[in-house]
Amino acid sequence: MARKYQPVFLNYVFTLNIDKHNVHRPQCVICLDVLANESLRPQKLKRHLEKKHGDHVNKSREFFLQKEHEMNNSKSVMSSAVFPSNGLTKASYLVAEKIAKEKKPYTIAEQLILPCAKAMCREVLGETAASKISTNPLSADTIRRRIIDMGEDIEHQLYANLEANKFVVQLDESMDVAQKALILIFVRYRHGDDFMEDLLACDDLQTKTTAGEIFAVVNKRIAVVNNFKAESMISEPRYAKSTIALMSTIHIYNVAHGTFEFGL
Repeated sequence: MARKYQPVFLNYVFTLNIDKHNVHRPQCVICLDVLANESLRPQKLKRHLEKKHGDHVNKSREFFLQKEHEMNNSKSVMSSAVFPSNGLTKASYLVAEKIAKEKKPYTIAEQLILPCAKAMCREVLGETAASKISTNPLSADTIRRRIIDMGEDIEHQLYANLEANKFVVQLDESMDVAQKALILIFVRYRHGDDFMEDLLACDDLQTKTTAGEIFAVVNKRIAVVNNFKAESMISEPRYAKSTIALMSTIHIYNVAHGTFEFGL
């Protein structure tokens, strides 16, 4: 279960940082390092203070409050001076989505798409529009981060749908270009008045393609879904028993073709 930030942690030079998944993480008000949620323990925070900022160990809480105020002010200045508007940010996500769907290199955004967009805006809307569109963040690193963000968001949406519904799992096998055995895990679940089917995972079979190895891979993925449920809702008996239910209701079909179905 995720830990929560406590105001007393400022005595150890850490303020609150909330990530995009609404998880509390400690942030040092001096070096601005952001630690993992599991570091929200007095002993770990104190270790950071003593190891990295030993000269501030005996400083008062007022000193750390002042540092926190300075950090928040610098964030505000940087946000207004550096970061683009919401419209430009959304536009960069839309470009990243198109690049991902078309399987194009990240560099195409900065090398081709942005110059074309500037030329069209300049011709149709004028120089002001071209200048504004030129500030759109479309570097290769930005596009890569956007695609990773969207992938994580899709994954969390899928986990949320599986959390709210019973689902079945269907497996299929494949091989990649290096002739490595792959197991594809599909899930089918009810969503509103319809049934949805999504790809939960595509994993390597590192050793043998036996039923035991396949079950181990699938069981690991189901455990990930269970952990997401446990974080979203305090552990209930039905979540703790879901893996047992999976084991007891396993049905294997078409073994020769490598197709398996699990009912939960």
